[in-house]
Amino acid sequence: MHLSLSPREQIDESRRELRRVRAALDNSKSRRINSALRMPRDEYEPLSVVCKADGERSAQFPENFRCLWSYDLKAAKALAHDYQLPVTSVREVNLNNITAHIGMQTSACIVAIPVPRGRGSRWMCGNATHSTSVRDTIVDLHCIRRG
Repeated sequence: MHLSLSPREQIDESRRELRRVRAALDNSKSRRINSALRMPRDEYEPLSVVCKADGERSAQFPENFRCLWSYDLKAAKALAHDYQLPVTSVREVNLNNITAHIGMQTSACIVAIPVPRGRGSRWMCGNATHSTSVRDTIVDLHCIRRG
């Protein structure tokens, strides 16, 4: 048996659908903006926010690509989970999935590069200060140009 919606319910449903469509349009615009960023030249340029499925900004969303690259496995998993992306036990795979989801060109990939550092060095990314040790790895971006 089919029950029709009351006019009020139809209006509410139309408003919810309009919010979903607006969020999808905003995400498309953000992905287009992010796809124009070129690495490494633009690694500190602000990222345009891509909202989660519920239309909200992820609390984990990075300020720029350099901040995203600084994410450890736990943070990368949390951000991938927020966007309902596959979550793996490999940090770089999660970061590659995230960068593709937010509009970064798929011709680029993130790789971990072990770099010897002095004990206790510190560096800044956005508002967060990160400490390093001699066993830390840093992440760098290698752009791969296709034929």
